[in-house]
Amino acid sequence: MKAKIKSNLVIITNNYPLDMGEPYLEDELLITYKAFNKIYIISTDKHVRSLNKDIFFVPQNAEKVLLPLSKMRIKDRIKWSYKLFSLECFKEVFWIFVKYRIKDIALVLKVFISSVLNGHYFKSILEKELLKKGVNINDSILYSYWTSEITYGLIKMKKKFPDAKIISRSHGWDLFFERNTPMYLPLRRYMIQGCDKYTTISETGKKYLISKLNIKDIHSIKVSKLGVRDQKNRIEFESSSIIRIVSISIIQTVKQLGLLVDSLQLINDYKIEWLHIGGGALFNNFTEEVKEKLEGKINISYKLVETLPHYKVIKIFSQKTFDFLINTSCSEGLPVSMMEAMSFSVPVIGTNVGGVSEIISDGINGYLLPAMATKHDIENSINTYQKLSIDSKLKLRENAYKYWYMNYRSDINYGIFVKEILKENI
Repeated sequence: MKAKIKSNLVIITNNYPLDMGEPYLEDELLITYKAFNKIYIISTDKHVRSLNKDIFFVPQNAEKVLLPLSKMRIKDRIKWSYKLFSLECFKEVFWIFVKYRIKDIALVLKVFISSVLNGHYFKSILEKELLKKGVNINDSILYSYWTSEITYGLIKMKKKFPDAKIISRSHGWDLFFERNTPMYLPLRRYMIQGCDKYTTISETGKKYLISKLNIKDIHSIKVSKLGVRDQKNRIEFESSSIIRIVSISIIQTVKQLGLLVDSLQLINDYKIEWLHIGGGALFNNFTEEVKEKLEGKINISYKLVETLPHYKVIKIFSQKTFDFLINTSCSEGLPVSMMEAMSFSVPVIGTNVGGVSEIISDGINGYLLPAMATKHDIENSINTYQKLSIDSKLKLRENAYKYWYMNYRSDINYGIFVKEILKENI
């Protein structure tokens, strides 16, 4: 008998649409919502308290659900502890000791045990919530936007609801072991094997997992690119003697924004305007660092803005000319900010980490910095751009837009994604 298309999409997020952590999911939902009768958007962030204020798009056929992953009670840990004696757990322990050979075994085992228990706990509360709402789980696609213990819980739920389809995406922190402390991500081999569709957002991410986890079936991991909309309001490039730079990221150690500041310190021969968008716990400290290092440089002007709603970022790109976006991170997935910049014909300078080399072609639509870039590498790339003729700058901009158009349009990439997940056998 031919399987019918699933009626429901249950998408588990961190805090979409109630906070600013996943703005890029909006472009995906604008395409995918049309394919389902009903969508349930599950927000798991324990810091989100209310469903009343939407920051991002919510489809008319969607229902928001708060299901915070709070710290488990001791009695819940005891309740689920027998699950640690499963076959996949024994296999994972083997990989921890024999394959991964991570030094801090005690901390790794703590992370592993917590992930298993949290996964079973989330499975139980999600199942209870969906059944309370009358959701036919067997007629649903369960989609974890991040790969985590939630993915593990969904796979376990499939044991009880075998006709449900399980999908998980991997981005950056949830893909690269080295982004974490300890440098370990639990049960990734099991998750890849247990999902009906397991995707990474870049070819680099897929190759990393195949190598790291010794995956034999390379087709068990699919690449599903993210994408952004064509805002259709690009402004004409205004040539200027001033180099106008924008950076967009949360302020974290991994983002290495201090390197950008140090490189700007080295530049004296021309004027630079730098706008940074993105806050975080280190924002005040970073503001003081920038003030200390750049305050006396009369050729450098800067503005630091904390995290803005997505529509305000788009508005800035549509109203202001930037020569390039710069990203100095030492670890990435494949930044959506680069896609958005290129959709406005803005070239990108970025470090060769994660999937960045898949979007930046050095000297064609931007400049690719070494993975371990120095302040001098960044300075040199800015100097190289500054010395270009107007025609060469316009060519960079044309290429940036073309590359976005051919590779990172949301209507194309998410259209493909929808067709894939609606297949009878994914």
